[in-house]
Amino acid sequence: PPFACSLCSLHVMCAACVGQTSAFADCTVRASLLTYTKHDTSYKARHQPNTHTHNSTMAKQFKSAEDLWQNVDPILKAIFEVKSEDDAAEQVNVTKSQYMQTYSKIFGFLTAPPKQSASVTLVRTASDPNSCVDTPHLKIYDFYECNLETVAAAMFHELQGLNGEELLDRHQRLWSRFVFSGTVASNMFRYLDKHALQRAVAKGSGKKYRFLKPLMYHVWKSVVFEPLQEKLLSSCAALVQQEREGISISTSSIAKVVDACVAMGENTKHRANQLQTSIASAEQAEVQCLNFYQSVFESSFLEHMTAYYKKEAATYLEQNSVSDYVAMVLRRCEEEDTRLRSYLHMSSRGAVHDSVNKVLIEDKFDLFKDYAISLLRDGRFGDLSKLHHVLERVKGGSELLGHALEEYIRSSGLDAIAELGDVGQSTADARKYCTAILGVHKRFRDLIDQQLGNDPKYLLALDKASKSFVNTNAVTRKSSSRRTPELLAKYCDALLRRSAKDVQEEDFTVVAPRVIAIYRYVDDKDVFEKFYKKLFAKRLVSDSSSSDDDEDQFISHLQSVCGVEYTSKLQRMFTDMRRSEELSSGFLTHLQDSDSDTSVGLRVKVLTSHCWPFEASLHFPLPPALARCKERFETFYQKQHKGRKLKWVLEMCKGELTTMYTKKKYTLQASTLQMAILLRFNEVAASSLGDLCSVLQLEEHVLKPQLALLVKTKLVLQAADGTLTLKPTYSYKKLVVKIDLPIKAEVKAEADATQQAAEEDRKMMLQATIVRVMKARKTLDHAKLMTEVIEQQSRRFKPKVTMIKDMIGLLIEKEYLRRKDRKTYEYLA
Repeated sequence: PPFACSLCSLHVMCAACVGQTSAFADCTVRASLLTYTKHDTSYKARHQPNTHTHNSTMAKQFKSAEDLWQNVDPILKAIFEVKSEDDAAEQVNVTKSQYMQTYSKIFGFLTAPPKQSASVTLVRTASDPNSCVDTPHLKIYDFYECNLETVAAAMFHELQGLNGEELLDRHQRLWSRFVFSGTVASNMFRYLDKHALQRAVAKGSGKKYRFLKPLMYHVWKSVVFEPLQEKLLSSCAALVQQEREGISISTSSIAKVVDACVAMGENTKHRANQLQTSIASAEQAEVQCLNFYQSVFESSFLEHMTAYYKKEAATYLEQNSVSDYVAMVLRRCEEEDTRLRSYLHMSSRGAVHDSVNKVLIEDKFDLFKDYAISLLRDGRFGDLSKLHHVLERVKGGSELLGHALEEYIRSSGLDAIAELGDVGQSTADARKYCTAILGVHKRFRDLIDQQLGNDPKYLLALDKASKSFVNTNAVTRKSSSRRTPELLAKYCDALLRRSAKDVQEEDFTVVAPRVIAIYRYVDDKDVFEKFYKKLFAKRLVSDSSSSDDDEDQFISHLQSVCGVEYTSKLQRMFTDMRRSEELSSGFLTHLQDSDSDTSVGLRVKVLTSHCWPFEASLHFPLPPALARCKERFETFYQKQHKGRKLKWVLEMCKGELTTMYTKKKYTLQASTLQMAILLRFNEVAASSLGDLCSVLQLEEHVLKPQLALLVKTKLVLQAADGTLTLKPTYSYKKLVVKIDLPIKAEVKAEADATQQAAEEDRKMMLQATIVRVMKARKTLDHAKLMTEVIEQQSRRFKPKVTMIKDMIGLLIEKEYLRRKDRKTYEYLA
């Protein structure tokens, strides 16, 4: 078949062109299918060379494959010959001219047209798997294979008597020489490799034919490697063991054994696929079949490595501490990674890691769990970080350390709260309780961030442990699980109040996220909402917030956790306060314009009733001076907003009185009821509990706590018969005296009332949720209804099963639901 030469443009590559090229690969060859007859004179005329000697004339020099091989065999022997130890592995003992002349002879013989006895000849092509196979071509293949076996046998005899490192060094040199020389030699038979061998492989003749490069590796494997396999592998194992023991070795000889094992792997699938590809892609494709490497070298390497580390682990633990053992494991793992990069194939990474990790880490899990607890208890966080790096290498390692961390965090939190002793309902108790929780959480959050790489598994362990001890601890067991949200709300109140100087040790922007982190762990978020809303309202009404920006920031944090609906009323309360300021300014302007008596100042905050947690439960006649101010404001407000009704929440009102009967004039900050009691002494010199009850129209149990507080502050003197008088010699170190102090009984009653209100709200929310679910589903069985209700309410609180059952029964009584059967409910429209 004709071929096109890129140099002379003839259809057969001539000897002159071959001489001009450094290698045949530099000439672009294109195969084309053609049928012709010996009478086709036009073809002969078109393709008759004019100035060059045609290749086919050279082919006529050799009548048979045997004649060609007698000419080629000396050149092959020279290529494979090693004259001295100093010869470079990548050096051949033939000249460039000899090499190219030999190439031309082989190419000419293989491409010579066959003798024709008929007028038509089928042209053989590489793409036709059914074309015939030339016996002379395959004879050349047999001669070439025999030559490789002869060379390999000579190298085997040279290696046979060697052992250990000497064997590996010599194997390295001979392997490199064999591969290089075999590659150079096979390039002279490229046409045979690309065409004749592909047809032979496709035809599937009795003998198993291989392409020339795989043939070279196969010969080395069968003649040299397999007979020496045991000696080579044991020598490699001995050398690797020396390296593990700290002795410096040359790793290049081991790397060559690895290269040989990888190269000797056969891929029959690739051979079959190669027949379907173009010549160019077949040349470039290099597929490494790792079966031989994995079954021979890798398995031996892993076997020796496992045995070595099993023995070392047992001995090392007998003589050293667990801390030293962890450091040793890290060092050994790093060494094996270096060894893998140096001379092993990268496909062994997973197997090497798994073997090392199993022997040194997985088999010692029980030891590591106890060790982790001791490190946490002793505060040895540097060693804990090393243990983390060891355990993260294996599956289940991080979980093991995470379980140990979770147990320790839970016990630390419970111990910290138990050390507090009795925790009441005061702000100081709330501060003490929440500070202990925040301290434990921050300590372990910093530990995970700084020493454990901020691993999500450890953060999950922190969340689980914190949620456990926040909701169930010594304080909640004594009273109720709702104590945590109540105390947390009071702690937030202390943070946000202007007077809380001792609390503001850190910037609020730093403290707020930590408080929100604890808030996320609280199960009864609805209870926190109740308390926080009431305390927030008191701060706004009394103008005691440290900063409106801080208040707004904290509400934004709550909104990110619970949603907009949770904080919508809090935002509305801010709006009411701004409107009240504008209303108070307008009222003051009105008084000045009407020339009214302004000796008694009045600031009124008008609030939207359904947004604020206040109720007007205290009613009594105001003193005349206060009553006149109240009437003026009501008249002013009704003119601006007709139809609206004002309810005065007297228990939340405050005022200032000036003592005119003392040497120094003191300003008393008092509640409205205290002001009414004290202003009574402007009318009478002495009074009594009965008199005050009659004038103020209140029960004794309401007045008694306030009178006791006035007596305690020494503003009022109480005689043995119960007569009450002002103390004329009253004095105090400050001119402004706050007498509106909280009363313990009232504080407790208010807390209990808030808890009860939260309980009632829960019942209403559960009823609404049940109705909403049933309205959407129409019919639902009991188990699914319980699951959906719990899931929907889990963000606000953890509903009890008994409460849900009670609410279902109540809705059945109210005829929202009915039982379809024992386990199914039906919604009634």
